[in-house]
Amino acid sequence: MTPLGAENWRLWAVPLLAACVAGYAAWFIQAVRLDNAKLDAARHNAELVAELEAARSAALEAARAREQAFQTRLNEATHEHHQTLARVRAQAHAARAELDRLRDDLAAPFGLSNLAGPAGGLKPDPARVLLGDCALAYLDLAEQADGHAADVRLLLDGWPR
Repeated sequence: MTPLGAENWRLWAVPLLAACVAGYAAWFIQAVRLDNAKLDAARHNAELVAELEAARSAALEAARAREQAFQTRLNEATHEHHQTLARVRAQAHAARAELDRLRDDLAAPFGLSNLAGPAGGLKPDPARVLLGDCALAYLDLAEQADGHAADVRLLLDGWPR
């Protein structure tokens, strides 16, 4: 007789059945562990996604606040620039009016302001005419310099910090 014969089926069937049950139990436990590990990984990924989304939102809000502050600062600098240019133009206009009055006074012959011009036959002093022209050129230069200074101030005030 052989131990694996038909009459001894109980001798080999029980251990075989026990081995199958043990194998299935081990496979089932590993499947449960793998499922739990996948669930933990999915939870961890969800937490990371939530943290990243929160950090992204915070970064966007901070960037939006910086952009808004920059835009506000730029708008204020632009407004100040326009006010400065208007003030420079008004000052230049007032200076030109005063210069025109001064030029008229300088162009008149000395002591004969009522007889000035071609009808009087007297010519104005060339030094006085030159002084009036120089004053006009200096006034134009001063207006341009003030405009450039206002432009520089706009760039410095409006530049992001």
